[in-house]
Amino acid sequence: MNIVIVLLAILFITFIGYCFIDTFDLLGKRNKLLSIAYGYGLGVGFVAMQLYVYARLPIPWNTTSILLPWILFFSIFYFLKKKQMRFFT
Repeated sequence: MNIVIVLLAILFITFIGYCFIDTFDLLGKRNKLLSIAYGYGLGVGFVAMQLYVYARLPIPWNTTSILLPWILFFSIFYFLKKKQMRFFT
């Protein structure tokens, strides 16, 4: 069970970075595998920065406060991509 939790955490962090790269088109039309690799590094950086800010400010580290900003970011990413796909169709 611990392996599943670790793999889901790695996928979540990678998806954070990949969404950021894809939303702002940072790498252009490059290889998707390269975007996923850079996405992992960027996702680790974002999560580390988020936890640093939470440590400096009196924000508790619970599941809701950690996941809520990323859920909002994913929903914005989804609606932007859906609107962009509808526009080009």
